[in-house]
Amino acid sequence: MPFHIRGDFNGDQKTDDAWMLLQKDNRGWGLFVFLAQSGGPYQVIKVEENDMDLSPQSMGIELIEPGQYKTACGKGY
Repeated sequence: MPFHIRGDFNGDQKTDDAWMLLQKDNRGWGLFVFLAQSGGPYQVIKVEENDMDLSPQSMGIELIEPGQYKTACGKGY
């Protein structure tokens, strides 16, 4: 499914989701993470928000193995 990934993002053995979502008026988009919580609603984290200076079709999300990676800014994470 485009603009969606599923995995255990925080190591708690629960399945989490990440979605790139469009605003209702198509004037922007955001990347949101939904962390599963025991016995409760998802914890929603807004990771990125964009007002269409970048089209969502030019972006992507991908599930990768845990580890350290060099980021675009070169700082690593």
